[in-house]
Amino acid sequence: MFSGHELLIFTAAAFVLAITPGADMLLVSTRTLTQGRLAGFLTMCGIMTGALITALMVAIGLAAIIAKIPIVYEIIRWAGVGYLLWLAFNALKSEKGVAATNFKPVKIPNYRIFIDGMINNILNPKCILFALSIYPQFWHPERGSVVWQTLILGLIADLMGLIAMGAVVIATAHFHKIISGNSGFKRISNYLLASVFGLLALRIATSHKN
Repeated sequence: MFSGHELLIFTAAAFVLAITPGADMLLVSTRTLTQGRLAGFLTMCGIMTGALITALMVAIGLAAIIAKIPIVYEIIRWAGVGYLLWLAFNALKSEKGVAATNFKPVKIPNYRIFIDGMINNILNPKCILFALSIYPQFWHPERGSVVWQTLILGLIADLMGLIAMGAVVIATAHFHKIISGNSGFKRISNYLLASVFGLLALRIATSHKN
């Protein structure tokens, strides 16, 4: 389906992109710092799932529609902004709960941490446009299903993301252990998380299609 040379090129490109600091890396590191290693890994898995869904959207043509019809792009963009602002608001609400319970951490369900990471990735239209520009370059329709080809490439990209973001989670988790017992950190941790969600929302809101 793919030549060894093509797979090598794609893997190298995917790895370089994975280690480049960006919105996903920021979210993973912040989740880990404020909520621990498990939260970081769950966020990472959510982001990787979202990236794979985006890749499949490219394969079946939905991303092309999104890229070409401005109103669809705008709907996704502002839905992403709204979702991130909602996450920021909820983080601030959680901070009030921490203060009211003598700094006891507010438990966030694991499934919600995973979904937050996934939706944050899917609702970022820049991720869709990026995937649309990369995956088609490696398609060979004459060699079989484009969907399966994209799935293979998406899994390779996710593996590179696992290596890069996994290292970030492991490294950041050490800092979480050091500072998590500090009541002052517990007070500001959700403010930090809310700020990150707010910055990501601002990044999407001020982004443009071209």
